[in-house]
Amino acid sequence: MPSIMLSTYAVEVSPRYSHDLDYLGNVAGGKGVLSIIKRVLAQFREQHLQDEVRQNLVRVASLKIDGDDAYGIILAGEYGYSADGVNVRTKKGSYRRTPEDAELIPLYFRISVPEQAKRGVLILQRFGTHGVHGPFTDAFRQYFSEKLEHTIHFLRLAPAEVVAELLNGEVREISVTTYSVPDDISNKYRYVGNPRDVGTFTMSFKAKKDGIALFEPPWLKKIRSGKARVVTLPVELGGEDARLRIKVSYKGKTRTVDMSKPDNIAPYIDVTADVDVLDSGHPSFESIDNIATEIRDSLMIQLGQEE
Repeated sequence: MPSIMLSTYAVEVSPRYSHDLDYLGNVAGGKGVLSIIKRVLAQFREQHLQDEVRQNLVRVASLKIDGDDAYGIILAGEYGYSADGVNVRTKKGSYRRTPEDAELIPLYFRISVPEQAKRGVLILQRFGTHGVHGPFTDAFRQYFSEKLEHTIHFLRLAPAEVVAELLNGEVREISVTTYSVPDDISNKYRYVGNPRDVGTFTMSFKAKKDGIALFEPPWLKKIRSGKARVVTLPVELGGEDARLRIKVSYKGKTRTVDMSKPDNIAPYIDVTADVDVLDSGHPSFESIDNIATEIRDSLMIQLGQEE
């Protein structure tokens, strides 16, 4: 049976063209992020969302609202290839899948966005290699981009101790690549045209060869000192569109950690052994919801401590 896993993300909003976080309740004229979530997800209860680029199909099968949370089941599947189905008992063909068929797998989701907080939590289920992160988050990004004066961000969460272990050693280089010129630099130097039109901008800070290590920025020192319990990935330098690489030297070896590839850093939470699995091979809603609620509560506390 495929593993049943949960991935976790921080949910943030900021005024368009600003890196400053806003309260989740200030979106849409004070209606809040939850009102947008209900509106977008309700659309996909009525009709399927088709992503022709990724070749997947998504539909919201159930949606519940409880306080600051929206949660339920999303049906998601890929199409674009054919396959033969074989009955494992008779070893005979039982069906043939065409490139226009999508097998929709039920996946749990929960998103919590308290109005008086600047960070919420998104929890998405994975079933083996199947997930719904791309189409789920893209639907909200598109809605915000087209209709609101805020931008929504979904940043992968990782236990701080995992990141600290990856960055064990002396920091030799920090490189940041963003898709715009940072405000302090664009103000210092005159750029022709709109700075937002710049393709990429990279800054690298390197320690001298055989010299002392780089001075650690406060956010990195907080991780390595054990004062942070959970980390948003990518780190705040440039947000989710940035590429952040940190090169460390430890016991004569050099390792480069790409913070913009959170799947290589943040482990999924494997709950296969903790949920009640139905005859269908999928977890019961109640069992996976109970686990997700506990994870949400823990993460909200940790994110609150991170402020």
